Amino acid sequence: MSSTEERAGNRAARTSWWRRLTGDKVKALLSLGVVLGVGAVGTMAAWTDNATATSTFSTGNVQIRLTDNNVQAYGFTTLSMTNMAPGYSKASVLKVKNTGSLDFGYTISAAATDSGNVAGLGAGLRVKITADTTVSGSGNAITCSGTALTGANGVAPAAVNAAARNLVGTTGNETLCFQVSLPTDASTQLQSASTSIVFTFTATNL
Repeated sequence: MSSTEERAGNRAARTSWWRRLTGDKVKALLSLGVVLGVGAVGTMAAWTDNATATSTFSTGNVQIRLTDNNVQAYGFTTLSMTNMAPGYSKASVLKVKNTGSLDFGYTISAAATDSGNVAGLGAGLRVKITADTTVSGSGNAITCSGTALTGANGVAPAAVNAAARNLVGTTGNETLCFQVSLPTDASTQLQSASTSIVFTFTATNL
């Protein structure tokens, strides 16, 4: 082999080696570019959105009132009676109203407070409550018609415990009849005695 042929062979070998080397580098760089490209896509920010649901809350109220004047403390003078004697009775009607926003059931209780030097009239009187809207009789014998409420049928004031009655919120109302009497067998010791009766109306929301 001549020197010219030998040099040509060496150049061909070097060219082949360089092509293989540069080809491998190109492939490596291209592979790296693919990897970098995938990484870049993975770190892009995602678009988001949201929605909300809001609820509000408030409370109602329980409010029981008496008469068309919507009073909380009523001077029930139309039921008062003086100069009583055995067998006398007095009756009067009273409107009960629900002026609050919530439906309620209400009960009635009573308490008597004696005054003066003679005690016992509060325990000696008898109370009757009905759902009647008018009274009957006249003079010293005014009474309530209709069926007495459970727990308020001719009992002493302290024993009054009328069963719950329901009234709807805002507009509910009813008229009751209250009767107080001195039994015909009342003790003679009750002469010149006096007492006051407080009726309490307790409402509880339903």
